[in-house]
Amino acid sequence: MKKYYLLLLLLTGHIYIQAQNIVINDDGSSADDSAILDLQSDSKGFVAPRMTTSQRNSISSPATGLVIYDTDIGAYYQYDGSSWKGYTQTSSGTASGDVPSNPS
Repeated sequence: MKKYYLLLLLLTGHIYIQAQNIVINDDGSSADDSAILDLQSDSKGFVAPRMTTSQRNSISSPATGLVIYDTDIGAYYQYDGSSWKGYTQTSSGTASGDVPSNPS
């Protein structure tokens, strides 16, 4: 049996595996070539990871561009490489920069 597995490993070990773009949708369309993850829907949204301010601040070495939803403040935050930047919606419906009550 060991010989069978060794033979199988040798015969398949040379196969080159390439990463693919991932698409999650309802219509079966292909992922955009420029995206590693392409979410498409006309009736559903995206839910970012939700955490408290304390949990957000305890992430060790966050990746630049990391996005979370801060449940204590009720706003999205993005790590810019050196600090967390909060985003909220103004009364006019447009996005704004740092949330005024940013506790960072």
